[in-house]
Amino acid sequence: MSASFRSSYPLRKEIHEFVRSCEMLLSSPVFLGNAPLSPNERKIVQYYSEELKAYLLASEIC
Repeated sequence: MSASFRSSYPLRKEIHEFVRSCEMLLSSPVFLGNAPLSPNERKIVQYYSEELKAYLLASEIC
């Protein structure tokens, strides 16, 4: 997501911080292949990714 997209739409503080965190993580050496996630880090990222996906899917149904 580009900075221009974020500035074009008003975002709640929590969503803005989430997006910033995701962008920082995705651009970090961890995700650029220089430092793999530890097994525990993978579990944490996967858990929250799945929880967020389930929440978003459930909210589309309502």
